[in-house]
Amino acid sequence: MCGKGLLIFLALWITGGRRPYARWLSIALFLGWGAVLGLILFLLAGPEPGNQLFLFSAVLVALWSGLMLAAAVVVARQSFRAWRTGAELSARLEHSQVRLRMNGGLTLKGGSAGLPFCLNTLLALYYARPEAARRSWIWHRFFRKMRSEAESWAGTGVITGDGYLTPVVIEPKLRACLKHDRIRQILTPRQRDASKQTVDHLAETLTVAVEREAKSSHLGMQLGFAAEKPRLRAHGCRHVAHTMMALGGFADKWHRRLTTSGLALTRSIQSISAWYWNPIIGRIAGRM
Repeated sequence: MCGKGLLIFLALWITGGRRPYARWLSIALFLGWGAVLGLILFLLAGPEPGNQLFLFSAVLVALWSGLMLAAAVVVARQSFRAWRTGAELSARLEHSQVRLRMNGGLTLKGGSAGLPFCLNTLLALYYARPEAARRSWIWHRFFRKMRSEAESWAGTGVITGDGYLTPVVIEPKLRACLKHDRIRQILTPRQRDASKQTVDHLAETLTVAVEREAKSSHLGMQLGFAAEKPRLRAHGCRHVAHTMMALGGFADKWHRRLTTSGLALTRSIQSISAWYWNPIIGRIAGRM
């Protein structure tokens, strides 16, 4: 919560995670990056700016610097709050007792329940002291989404000492989730037999089996029968940090594309700056 695992999560969140932006700010940032792109295209493919080249370049650099500064401030602020809150929760866990209870006479075999127990331990920490998580937008969103959507999620995986997930026997667990009406999402280790194609194949097999069973129970009657295909989405995760991204709904394709575009635009600005300043520096050096 305040070590390597949180650093991995923050890296994932920075590169492609949802930000706590207000709607107007998101629109303003989008328009700002659009203006940066427009200026770059104008300087590269537009008419010769002549004496206004310095003005256009200065506006471009100033606009880009403002956008990068705004993004850096938000990332630094939220990362610091997440780290501080994680350290507080980690200290509380070290000085507390975690009690696990399994009803119905169940027996735990193997380590595939390590991921659910890990996530439930985090949720228990939140229930014990919810005010601590409110200081961090990241932790508050994670716990709020996890608490409100817990019934529709399932998880399986063996957790190593450094937080990575190792493969498990997955097919029986997928079948059990497909038969459960409320479960729509499952967290699994990233392995080949937990792919979307495998889940769709198991869902199709289960649907066919249900149809055959229904038809065999009504041999003397002509009935129309339609079975809805079970819906289940598997989230392949390499680390517990990936499960936090999925549970908290942090993954955002728009922000990932925006980050990639921002890096590409930054590279373009560097090229334009070098194209503009290198001749000037060369003339100054020649005079000296």
